[in-house]
Amino acid sequence: MSSLGTKPWVMFAAGVGMGSAVAVLGAVAYATTVGVRRRGRVRFRDDGEEKDEAPRVGEVLLGAGEGGEVATPPEMEQIIVNEVRPKTPRVLDSPTTGRLHVLEPQAALEELANVPTKAPPVHRVVLTGGPGGGKTSSLKRLTEHFTALGFRVYSVPEVATLLWSGGVKVSDLNSDLAVYQFQDTLLKMIIALEDGYYSLAVASGQKSIIFCDRGAMDARAYMSASLWQAMMDENNWSNVAIRDRYTVVVHLVTAAIGAEEHYEYGPGTPRQEPPEVARELDRKIRMAWLGHPYLVVVENSSKQFERKLKRVVDVVAKRVAGKIESKYHKRKFLLSFSPPESIFYQRGIPFEDFQVHQHYLVSDGPEVQAIRKRGQYGSYTYTHIIKENNVETRYTLTGRQYVSMLARRDPSRVPIHQTRRYFMWKDRMFHVDCFRSPKAIRSVIFLQTYVSDAEPESSVPVPEWIEDAREVTGDPRYTMYHYSIAAHGIADIINSLDLPPNRHMPEDFDFDYDGEDDELDSAAALRVQLNQ
Repeated sequence: MSSLGTKPWVMFAAGVGMGSAVAVLGAVAYATTVGVRRRGRVRFRDDGEEKDEAPRVGEVLLGAGEGGEVATPPEMEQIIVNEVRPKTPRVLDSPTTGRLHVLEPQAALEELANVPTKAPPVHRVVLTGGPGGGKTSSLKRLTEHFTALGFRVYSVPEVATLLWSGGVKVSDLNSDLAVYQFQDTLLKMIIALEDGYYSLAVASGQKSIIFCDRGAMDARAYMSASLWQAMMDENNWSNVAIRDRYTVVVHLVTAAIGAEEHYEYGPGTPRQEPPEVARELDRKIRMAWLGHPYLVVVENSSKQFERKLKRVVDVVAKRVAGKIESKYHKRKFLLSFSPPESIFYQRGIPFEDFQVHQHYLVSDGPEVQAIRKRGQYGSYTYTHIIKENNVETRYTLTGRQYVSMLARRDPSRVPIHQTRRYFMWKDRMFHVDCFRSPKAIRSVIFLQTYVSDAEPESSVPVPEWIEDAREVTGDPRYTMYHYSIAAHGIADIINSLDLPPNRHMPEDFDFDYDGEDDELDSAAALRVQLNQ
């Protein structure tokens, strides 16, 4: 490897039409992360002169050296630590790449660490469900409620209705190819509309909530599994990214289930589906959203529509408005074993498995802060969690922001890694948590769900096919925060817990685990003078 020159810099190929300097800087930081950690696309040049090829848009180059070698993470650290950036980053012109934005590595990585998570939150909330579930009435009630609370409220219309009213006919969907084209167009329109409203909400600088009349995953209910997967693959989408872009998903059960006397269909009504079709659609839509961390099913058990509307407001308020009193709370149960896949298959219960990685952060105030990485099949979403006075606020992060915030890890706490299985039983969402690390708690298994305050505490909302469930709701010993204390040894943790005997996590739930090493190596390579 050739020796480093005295003035290495990061040079970003801005290209034509890249937009503002903010976009340029974001791309610099992102590409730096990718270059060091993933693809090694950091090349050395002499004083900005092009050598082998023009840099591609989004690629980061380091000026110094002759051979176009790839910088290693330790070398990147030395560049970051030892070099002094100029006061004014230079901008060069190139006949082959257009404008070249030149920025010192230290400057780019300082910007990378500046994560604006204290900005007013913007929430996306989906209202979905079977025909005649009450979406229109719920949207009106939610708009009134959150406007009164000081939220800026936006409403994204149902895109399918726009297409039907614009001339598309059901008879057009007469083949798999036609269905594929329709759903592909529909999904792209949904994403574009939602992202447009999201950009406007962010620009407003106010706490905002975007209500979506159906969401991206609804399309999955109207396609075969093979067509859906083909569409995901062609567009480089993933279920995790499409599904988890929303803060909460409210599924309003069709009146054809539990309130049949109020279900109207046929000529002169907005619905053409007979009750049996409505029930099947309701089931498919519910399963399409299975795996979202905050999927709430609002059924018709009370037989009173007003109570249904109040519950919709309640569940949304609990997730997006923190301090709003909710009539629902979490209950947690310690299990002696994790139900194996065979039980779910035998009972016809769909489920989704996820990996969850959580790191606690150093905080200047009394609040507890953590960052969470959650996903499946190599696709993840990232969240910044702030909890103070039993009020929890969550902010969505980009992968770049998540990596930069790893530099703020609390050295007195260890990362927590777990596998999480979501499933639905009798219109209630559950998840089973099996811990993977630290090793001291690998045999700890929880079952969690949310219940109404109206339900008596003596009732145990545990499926009858799960045995040996002991309630530990509210016990601080059975929390990730407690397990993360680095000073705890194996004996300390085990002795502090009243664990059931013969506890066991089956092999079929122990799917591939990608540990923390990759994350920590990346954070080390991108250290940004935070004196950790």
